[in-house]
Amino acid sequence: MPDILARFDLDVTGTSVDNYVSGEPHTLNTTPIRVVIPDYGAFFTESIEVRNATTNALLTKGVQYYPANLYEVPTAKYGKEICGVIIITDTAVTGNIKITYQALGGDYNSSTNAIIQLLEAASLDNRSVTWGNIALKPSQFPPSSHLHDVGDVYGFEFLVDALDRLRSAVNLGDDVSHDIIYQYIDNKVAPMLALLTSLQSSLSGKVSTTSKANTSTARGQIDNTTWMTPATVLTEVIEILSPTTRLINTDFVALYNSIKNA
Repeated sequence: MPDILARFDLDVTGTSVDNYVSGEPHTLNTTPIRVVIPDYGAFFTESIEVRNATTNALLTKGVQYYPANLYEVPTAKYGKEICGVIIITDTAVTGNIKITYQALGGDYNSSTNAIIQLLEAASLDNRSVTWGNIALKPSQFPPSSHLHDVGDVYGFEFLVDALDRLRSAVNLGDDVSHDIIYQYIDNKVAPMLALLTSLQSSLSGKVSTTSKANTSTARGQIDNTTWMTPATVLTEVIEILSPTTRLINTDFVALYNSIKNA
C-alpha cells in the first residue's frame, strides 16, 4: 500500500529513479477484460512491465495486455507515449499481478490507493445538519416557475376580499339576467299554448278517432265527424270520376295503382 503522502515530481524524461514504481500489486476481477489503473497515475508505456504475482512470469505486451487511455498533451509535448490504464486481455491471466512502471508525476500524479486511505481515515460526522448551519450557501437561489396558495402570501388578503366582492356582484347580476331569460321564454311559449288550446277546442266533438268513414258516408259529403285515410280518399275520387275523363291521364292511373298496391 503506497504512502498516502507520496507524490512524484514531474519527470519528462521517463528515467528518474524517484518516479520509478516497482512491483505494485493489483488483484484482477473475473470479467473477460480487466482494467488496471496504476496507483500513481500516468506512466511511460515503454517502461511498463506486468508479471504474474505468483509465478513472477512476465506478460507479453500487445498479446496479453496493452496500455490504454492515451494522455495526448504530454505525449505530444514530451515525445514519448504516456498512458493511464492497462488492459488485461488474456483470460488465462487471473488472480494477482504486479506492475512496474515509470510515473510521469507532477500534475499527472494521482494515488488511487492514497485517496481511498484518506477517505477511510476521514472522521465522518453522521449527525443531521440544520439549514442554518450549512456554510457557504447562497443568500438567494435562481427563481423558477412555481405555484403558491394565495392565502400563504403576505399582502394578498386585500386582493382576495376584492375578488370575493366581485363574485358576489356577479351572482346578484345573474338573478336579473335569469329573470329576463325566463320572461323571454314565457313571451314565446304563451302564444303557442293559446293556439294549441284554440285548435283543441275547435276540434273537440267534431272528429272521433275511432269513427272511420265508409264508402257511402264519404260519397254523401254531409258527415264531418268521421275520417278516412288518404289512400281511401284517392280511391273514392277515382271511382267517382269517369275513366274517360280527360283529368285522369295515364300517369295519374299509374300513381293510383302504385298507391293501391302498396
